Amino acid sequence: DFLFSNEEAYYRSIKGYQAFKSENSDRDSVIYAGSNSGILHAIDADTGEEVWGFIPPFIGALLPQLVNKGYDGKIDVSETTKADGTTVTTASGGTNPIFGVDGSPVVHDVFIKGYKIGDQNKIEDDDKAWRTILFVPYGRGGPGFSVLDITKPKKPIHMFSIFNDLINKRVLIADEAGNIDTEPYNSGFSSYLKSEEGLLAGSNQEAAKSTDDDDCNSTDDDPDNDCDEQDKIALCTVLNAAAGEVGTNITDNTQFMESGTSSCYISDTFHFSEITLDIDDGANVPDGLLSAREIVNGVPRALKINSASMQDGLLRVTFGEKLVINTYESNAEPRASNQFSIQTSCKGATGIIPKYDYTQLGETWSTPRIVRVPAIEGGDISTDRYVAVMGGGMSKNDSCAGSAVFLVNLEEDEDGDLGTIYGAEKNAGPITIVDTTPAGVTVGSSTVSTPNGSDISNAIPAAPVVITPDTAFGIPWRGALVYINDLEGKITKINLTNSTKNGAELFDQTTLFNLRGNTTNARYSYFAMDAGVGVDSGQLMLFGSTGNFSDLGSREANMDNILYGVIDQHYPFFKYLNDIDIPLGAKGDFTSLAHEGAEAALSVDDESVCKNVTGVIDEEVCIGAKQAWVIKMSQDDSNNFYIPKTYRKASASPTLFKGKVYYPIYQPPPGSNKCSQGSAFICVSDDECGTNNSAKLKLETPADVNNPGANACAYVRKGVLSELVIFADKLFANVAGPTGDEDTLFSILSVPGEIMQNKGGWRDSSF
Repeated sequence: DFLFSNEEAYYRSIKGYQAFKSENSDRDSVIYAGSNSGILHAIDADTGEEVWGFIPPFIGALLPQLVNKGYDGKIDVSETTKADGTTVTTASGGTNPIFGVDGSPVVHDVFIKGYKIGDQNKIEDDDKAWRTILFVPYGRGGPGFSVLDITKPKKPIHMFSIFNDLINKRVLIADEAGNIDTEPYNSGFSSYLKSEEGLLAGSNQEAAKSTDDDDCNSTDDDPDNDCDEQDKIALCTVLNAAAGEVGTNITDNTQFMESGTSSCYISDTFHFSEITLDIDDGANVPDGLLSAREIVNGVPRALKINSASMQDGLLRVTFGEKLVINTYESNAEPRASNQFSIQTSCKGATGIIPKYDYTQLGETWSTPRIVRVPAIEGGDISTDRYVAVMGGGMSKNDSCAGSAVFLVNLEEDEDGDLGTIYGAEKNAGPITIVDTTPAGVTVGSSTVSTPNGSDISNAIPAAPVVITPDTAFGIPWRGALVYINDLEGKITKINLTNSTKNGAELFDQTTLFNLRGNTTNARYSYFAMDAGVGVDSGQLMLFGSTGNFSDLGSREANMDNILYGVIDQHYPFFKYLNDIDIPLGAKGDFTSLAHEGAEAALSVDDESVCKNVTGVIDEEVCIGAKQAWVIKMSQDDSNNFYIPKTYRKASASPTLFKGKVYYPIYQPPPGSNKCSQGSAFICVSDDECGTNNSAKLKLETPADVNNPGANACAYVRKGVLSELVIFADKLFANVAGPTGDEDTLFSILSVPGEIMQNKGGWRDSSF
């Protein structure tokens, strides 16, 4: 049944879904679960027996790591005496723990071109049909995913798999038959010492040093202890020296790297062989494809780039100022090096076609949401397409991977290719979410100042919140509004609807709010938000929490984790905020304007827009005209209430139910032993006001657990609490630990509350 033509039920009615449903009404019930053995398991829901297992093509390479040769013959050793008196020794081996299929699989019925059952290697040439697909992210198993057609649950078909090989700089695409195509890409980083000029200056200094005495001292005034050869070449060579500037003057910016003899060079132009761009020789590098910075007294600052080009196979960069490379700082030449570096930006010239630009894909921690969105070229509902929306995940070794939102096309593109990125031509690949920094950002010959930026290397491990006409009432458009929180604390709103209100276009983005996370306050956003429409206000609110999930036992001195509720005042429509219209990613000014928008975004630390309700149990006046509320989990006296330092942090995503938000919280144990077991809590807040309702759960807290009165949360037990699931007014969760306790399931009645205004959970993967 449907009320409006924007709903999925209407689309299904005009596409013959009822026939598909009837045809498959008696199909087998199968449970799908990934495992860290590297296998996706399909389990018969009635018998509990495994129906089949699938090892994704890019996970198979990890399996040899499972074998631990050191355990061979050393596990379960036993001796048996045979009838003839001889002794037989038996033993087994052991394995190493790895991350295999570590993500959360998602199932959805989609209207696409599928595969002929029994002829798995051939894509159907006829019209689209209803198919049930299984999207399998690898999670911590790697930067990739697989998509299966499970229309016939016991006859699965591999559709395609994608993997971002960050080490070898290539994207791998496996088709239905397992054939792998490779899309190599260029990206790079280089420092001043790795420039051609820096390499030559260092080589000159090393050659001179080899002829000096081993114990020479370049800063000693004793003439008998001089470094004569190094001193001879110490004076800087200077490109286009100004009047009175000390040093040997040259006028050709290639002269030093070709024949320079000194160990010091001063110039505004340097050459880098480590970075290769897919740009014609002699052509200028467009603004925004490169960024540069310098470290000054341990603090980074953005460097201007006046111009850049590929010249004779080398990247030539001219900065907005002269910089020093001095490999022999001494009395003979005391000028210190400028510690500068250059790298391709996350929207740089990667040399890969945009539709397969998965170069920003990290480990796929983010659980995808599958939705129907409008066609790029426009049209009515019959032209809509299905995509999987997911965050870029996590990457420890790549500053770009992870900070993006991917729209994975679940059907063929116009060229008949599978696994492409939807909207890639307009976004230059995925929808990039900029990684801010207090140093600012270089965009060609200018810099954007971002003092409110974060020093956290950005990524998006959280699942997106996807609002559609099927998950909320009164939605006047087709498609989805996407809200996603990144690791450094920006909440971004993305328009995937056909609405043009407020001048909106498909793929537009804006920064809704900023949590101002950094390494000092440790406000990392690992977990997804929850969302709902308030009964009293009728406004959409997003609920989230912070904490370093990668180090639950951390006890940073200035840790300041928070619980929060944020209002989207313009819901259910998209509107640019912060006086910045951010262009799509393919536009040259995207990088600068996206940073300006993030810098100007509203902040939870701004008391004029966000009410601090820490320690507040009951309040006659809610948050009024303010647009957010915040609860501090650490020391705070804004409400004349002192909270002892507990180093609390989120252990999972919050859950909204009947006007109450349930936050799973972890409190590390006191003392320095990180192996000790901490405590699990549930903090319950009113959704629209943020006031503390935890006491209504009526859970007792042991005397030895630090749980300050007015900010008290409900104590669960020792261990780490998972996300809370609601079923029939009851809360269910798992508690990990302590070791040896097999009873890991926790349940309790929820707090009485209001009736939800949402039609259904936005997490629903199918309907």
